[in-house]
Amino acid sequence: MTAMDPVKLRPDVRAEEVRLGNGHTVTAYRWPYPSQGPVRVTCAAGGMALRFMYAHFVFTWPKSSQTVDIGHGTLDSAMPLWQSQPVHGEWGEQALACFGESWVRGHLRRFAPGGGDSDDA
Repeated sequence: MTAMDPVKLRPDVRAEEVRLGNGHTVTAYRWPYPSQGPVRVTCAAGGMALRFMYAHFVFTWPKSSQTVDIGHGTLDSAMPLWQSQPVHGEWGEQALACFGESWVRGHLRRFAPGGGDSDDA
């Protein structure tokens, strides 16, 4: 690819112009956070759980529990971060995905300049 060739982006990636403090404008590329699941897994204790990954935060929700454990990694391998975070709603895949996405957006917003108003990287 030469300097004159157009940039080929995946369909879910978008280019946006960003003005820097010095007045210069650059092109930034944004794409959705990666996700996996939700999937049903067997817990260490032998019971059923749901697991969902969003932006490499992994949420594990044991059946009949009102809390989720949060880790960092993928569905196959995650290191624990926070345990027993309260979750509301009926145990199910949709409820876990909604909880996970909302939790990640709220968590990452704390680190974004201006409060972070975007849901992608």
